[in-house]
Amino acid sequence: MIIREHRRRNLTVSILSLSLLTVMAGAAVAPALNTIKAYFSDVNQAVTQMIISMPALFIVIMSPIFPKLCARFKSKALLMAGLLLYVVGGSMAGIFNNIYVVLFFRSLIGIGVGIIMPLSTGLISFYFTRDKQDKLMGYSSAMNQMGGVIATLATGLLSSISWRLSFLVYLMGLLSIVLCLLYVPNEKFALGYLCLWLVGGCAGTLVGSALIGFANGLGVPFIISTASRQAGKSAAVTVMPMLSMALYLAQFTTPLILSFITGLAKNISTPHLPYMIAFFSAQLFALWSVSIKSAAPAVHNVKQE
Repeated sequence: MIIREHRRRNLTVSILSLSLLTVMAGAAVAPALNTIKAYFSDVNQAVTQMIISMPALFIVIMSPIFPKLCARFKSKALLMAGLLLYVVGGSMAGIFNNIYVVLFFRSLIGIGVGIIMPLSTGLISFYFTRDKQDKLMGYSSAMNQMGGVIATLATGLLSSISWRLSFLVYLMGLLSIVLCLLYVPNEKFALGYLCLWLVGGCAGTLVGSALIGFANGLGVPFIISTASRQAGKSAAVTVMPMLSMALYLAQFTTPLILSFITGLAKNISTPHLPYMIAFFSAQLFALWSVSIKSAAPAVHNVKQE
């Protein structure tokens, strides 16, 4: 498939950022293992050692499952799901005091890498011509090793402060999420809310609001025009009233939903909770929207869009 030059550049950076993450799955926290073993001294050391090996086990388990996922979901939906599992499974492991909960989150990162790894190379074969594939495969391999080096150094520094901080290296996955958000048009919503949530201040508010406005300015006309085209001459009396109802129903119910969730979380310190909810809602919207598109299958039966 031949893609436009500006899209090719954006896609190249996004794919190479995925390669930065894959080697980090198990080895990234290795420098902190002795500190972790000392903290969980009352636990069998073989169990503690599984903090390193657990992701590898689930990467293996995902190998036969991945083709089935490819037949059901589009590549973008799989990619975002894998990245979210990577970031959540990697960074959340340092919060808990129960070794088995830590291992559960380590299994999540293994599932995430089991999805990301084949996509990081398979998308190169699909989107780029053969004369560019060898060069990009070399870059991908180099990024693999660079990710391992960066993560090991960062973990060594962080673990000298606390073993919990060593798991923060997996937040590097946010880099790939941001790059993929920039590449996927309807993810501009999520990126905008992410800026409002995590950056804040004048800069975060302006950039986040601009991205949300940009996504809204493109997204709503696209939805309306697509629905109108699909419905044909009857659109004015069938699809358009339903779209109007959906837009204004969401506008009415959103404050009620936010108030309800805020009430449930009143005993939990959660700054910028509305932005957090909006971010994850945008993620669900994006995953749902790419899963219902009809498109030609991509490489290895991964659905393209």
